[in-house]
Amino acid sequence: MLGKALPSLQEKVVLEEDLPLLGLKKGEYGVHSLLYYNFLKCFYNATFGEKYSTLVNYDWYHPPFAYRYTIDEMKAWFHENNLEITETISADVQHYVTGVRIPT
Repeated sequence: MLGKALPSLQEKVVLEEDLPLLGLKKGEYGVHSLLYYNFLKCFYNATFGEKYSTLVNYDWYHPPFAYRYTIDEMKAWFHENNLEITETISADVQHYVTGVRIPT
């Protein structure tokens, strides 16, 4: 429920100076993005619904079952499997790659 509520907050947090202990740079942050990217992965996507949003949150907090790959590693898998990349989207916390099989 927190992941569902946080994105609706419009308030901003202004850091007047860097906070090196927390790895934060001075500047203005939305409440949701400040918490999500720095303290608490609390995800909700209405398209996914509660069940699949909960699975995303589970993934973040259970490292033995979570894997992190670079975009270059993912692109290499496509190349190795004769797939043409049709779309890539990268964010601070994830990569998304789609492709199609290259006709032989």
